[in-house]
Amino acid sequence: MAGQGVSTQIVLGTEAMIALAGGAGAVARYALVRLAVNRAVTMTLLINVAGSLLLGCSIGLMTLNGEGSLWLLAAGFCGGFTTFSSFALHVLDAGRDDRLGHRVFKANGLVVAHVSVCLIAVLFGWAIVGGTVGGCCAYHLASQAGQHDCNTTHDKPGSG
Repeated sequence: MAGQGVSTQIVLGTEAMIALAGGAGAVARYALVRLAVNRAVTMTLLINVAGSLLLGCSIGLMTLNGEGSLWLLAAGFCGGFTTFSSFALHVLDAGRDDRLGHRVFKANGLVVAHVSVCLIAVLFGWAIVGGTVGGCCAYHLASQAGQHDCNTTHDKPGSG
């Protein structure tokens, strides 16, 4: 019974730290958006790309070194810093054009561009730290297929 209480306290302590890190990420996002009042769409994209890059780095480090405290950065700070809800609002706002064709084009273009750039940022962040996915390094996943040997040990991305 005593062991269960200790385990529960550790989990609650970790969850509290992740919540604090998420709060710090949210405050950082708020401060950046306040700096770019007339460029909210651009700032949301930049914030989400930066958060995706940090997320890729932290996940890459987790694959190399074990999970540890990197959840504070991945789930905590990045979770609070990046913002899907603001992104969704910008997509809806892009669709306020009077012409249906323009609404669909703008909204879909924003979604495709935003998601694509954020996925590339995650892969790039992962590659920066030399993380691996399913036995293959992130550098290979982000590079042209067939031009990289995943059995090569890397000092940094692009060295093999």
